[in-house]
Amino acid sequence: MGTLSKSSEIAIQIAEYEAVRSRHKSIEPEHVLLGIFSLEKVFDAGAQSQFQLNPDAVDSVRIEFEPLQSFLRAKGVDPPLMRRSIRELLRKYVSSKLEQAGTVPRPSAKIQDLCVRAAGVTDAMKSPEIRIEHFLSLRRDGACPPLAARSAALRGTDWRMLEIDGERPAFDDWRQRPTLRLDDHGKYTASTGCNSLVGSYELDPEGLRFLASATPLNGCAPSVGALERRFVDALGAVRQAQLAGVTLDLLDAAGKRRLRLEARGR
Repeated sequence: MGTLSKSSEIAIQIAEYEAVRSRHKSIEPEHVLLGIFSLEKVFDAGAQSQFQLNPDAVDSVRIEFEPLQSFLRAKGVDPPLMRRSIRELLRKYVSSKLEQAGTVPRPSAKIQDLCVRAAGVTDAMKSPEIRIEHFLSLRRDGACPPLAARSAALRGTDWRMLEIDGERPAFDDWRQRPTLRLDDHGKYTASTGCNSLVGSYELDPEGLRFLASATPLNGCAPSVGALERRFVDALGAVRQAQLAGVTLDLLDAAGKRRLRLEARGR
């Protein structure tokens, strides 16, 4: 069973908070839905302080939540309205209350089943993480994994750009965020947010180098094209890689960080 993605971790933390606030004895699937529909609040400074989220964690949530947010908008779903409706359902149908304030609610049998079904989707998609969209698709027998530290391998992982030359670009469309993937045979594929690249890389005790891609580049919108040129230039300058958990830093010959990327589900 995979580990929980950062967004799933936070959604479950919010679910526990909602159960505590309502003094429910158990954490129910409705609490998890509340957590998922509350993820948009993570982008507020107050919530970031409450959950002790650093900028990398916030970016991780943003990358994962943005596609779901776009889907909800397309379907006409209003998260604040959904939260109110779910809380009303909980008030009506969850009657078991904690006798003493401060007691931590325990996950219900339904929550365990929900986590197992989400894990089944994760396994079917060959993803290393249980992501929020996996909770919204739904198998039987198992339990939620612990909130364990995540890690990723340099090769065989889908990497999405967080920073370029110390700057954190904002993207109106999540598909414009550059990506990178290295295979086991010295080849890499990348998306610049406009064009796809295929090339070779060299990884040895001296470091990591990306060889120039021969892929022709099509014209892009000015803003996307400017970032594309910076991304290609940064890749070409890479000489070192530093991997920590799910974060990959690519450095040039002087040790300057040109790119910071984060692992995504495969």
